[in-house]
Amino acid sequence: MGLFGSDSTSEIDYEPESEFATAERIGKMEDVLDPDEKVMYLIKGKGIQEKGEGAGAFGADVEGKNSILSSILTGATNKRLVSKIPQVTGDDEQTIPYSRIEGVDLDTGLVSKKLTVKTSGSAYEFQVSDPDADEIREMARFIREKMKESQQTNAQAASQPDPTEQLKNIKELHDEGVLSDEEFEEKKNDLLDKM
Repeated sequence: MGLFGSDSTSEIDYEPESEFATAERIGKMEDVLDPDEKVMYLIKGKGIQEKGEGAGAFGADVEGKNSILSSILTGATNKRLVSKIPQVTGDDEQTIPYSRIEGVDLDTGLVSKKLTVKTSGSAYEFQVSDPDADEIREMARFIREKMKESQQTNAQAASQPDPTEQLKNIKELHDEGVLSDEEFEEKKNDLLDKM
């Protein structure tokens, strides 16, 4: 039994940000979601193209994922962007962590809609059939917010001093007589707790 029990139309225990992300539709993605993962936005389409930076004879390398069985569902969750791609031999899953995303573009035309997610080596183009352009625009904003949050978290982690470097520094201060034995032991234990 998964997130939704035995019935994938069960109620979910949170409120998604979009009207299209119903419990029934989210239930169809249950097997590609982590137990604590929450789908906030959802799109449906027939294909995903990954355009890499490789220099083939006709430009960038292109790899497509399509489903002839049913629509591809892609969810913007509290953790990542995840797609479930139904195939004849079993479902494929595609994941893009927010930490890898560098940009998000949206093209809405009269006939088709395309959400493009750029990473440092590829661009993923999601051909979208549902929901409407306004809801996809909100999803694009949500992805950008998660991308910025992830960048800030990474920047904060990078700015934290390395505990092993700090340990070397306090050892030098102790050896030079700047720190007493008690001060050295206290600081050393604090740093070891962080490792």
